[in-house]
Amino acid sequence: RDADAFDAGIAVQASFSRMEDKVAEMEARTAALDELSDDRSRLERDFLEMEVRVEVEDELAALKKKVQGS
Repeated sequence: RDADAFDAGIAVQASFSRMEDKVAEMEARTAALDELSDDRSRLERDFLEMEVRVEVEDELAALKKKVQGS
């Protein structure tokens, strides 16, 4: 059982690491889009930020569900 708990802990840590990587990727993508298109309207930027936030929240919810199921 200790091995199972250890393996579950490793899996959770790996999932959080992937989540951090995905968040960093989304932030970098958002920053790059902002740099490339300074002429975008504030509304367009707000929608892009909201889209990224929703993706992050969805990923986090899936991760929480996976952790709770372990």
